[in-house]
Amino acid sequence: MNPIHNAIKNMGAEFRVYDTATSHPDALTHLSDDELGERVADIYNARNIELMELSSTKGLLTGRGGHLYIGYDTEWREENHHLRTLSYQFYAVGELGEVSAVFFPPSGRHIDRLALKEMLPAVIEKARETGCIIDYPEQVILVGFFLRADLAMLSDLVEYKTELGNVGGKIATTERPVDFDVLYRRIDVQTLTSNTEVICG
Repeated sequence: MNPIHNAIKNMGAEFRVYDTATSHPDALTHLSDDELGERVADIYNARNIELMELSSTKGLLTGRGGHLYIGYDTEWREENHHLRTLSYQFYAVGELGEVSAVFFPPSGRHIDRLALKEMLPAVIEKARETGCIIDYPEQVILVGFFLRADLAMLSDLVEYKTELGNVGGKIATTERPVDFDVLYRRIDVQTLTSNTEVICG
């Protein structure tokens, strides 16, 4: 299933695209339509060559886009000495635009917490679908203010928490980014892999 449709159907996701000049450090909004078209065509052709060269249906494609910056936050409240998750919020800044996403778990119970590996593909796919980025990113930089608490609200933190480090009492990736596989919609049997770097928060 398309990650966006899955997010809307199963995670109550809502998306919003911002029609403003992007604040991405490598913004491409200064390019003319022809120059942008050439850039997209180059990436498309390179991707098709990679697809033809793959010898296995389990092969991974690396994202050819640049860096995608994503702000991350959660809303939660304490009830009876337990933290109940209310929502997960993302704000993605791409080379050509910006998009936000909010995901709502079925309930605030621990068992219904959502996974970063489920939400990230939907955010990336929405950014790509709406033209905020021109290809799947090579690296995603996840930024937060209070990551120690916000990452703890994810159901899949246990899978990569040992890859996170401590910088001045704050969480960050200090050795290497965390690897995530992202579904590549053009051929469902293939996936893309992107690194996610977690910045102090």
